[in-house]
Amino acid sequence: MKQRVVLAILVLVALLGLGSAANTPQPKFSFLVRPSTNGVHLVCQSGCAWTTLHADCPEAPCEFLVDEFGVQAGKR
Repeated sequence: MKQRVVLAILVLVALLGLGSAANTPQPKFSFLVRPSTNGVHLVCQSGCAWTTLHADCPEAPCEFLVDEFGVQAGKR
């Protein structure tokens, strides 16, 4: 499960990087993502209505929707 969390984090970072590489406007919020024992730990760096969040990932796939207001389970 930890490998899937790390993979999800890498995909998120890659997607955020692609947006800035294409000269798109900078996001209005930013956060740091760290893997934890059971999921991910997020720390807001700017523009969020939250300071820290933790999202558990009890089963695969490990997906989360994160915005300036918080985190929700990912939906397809």
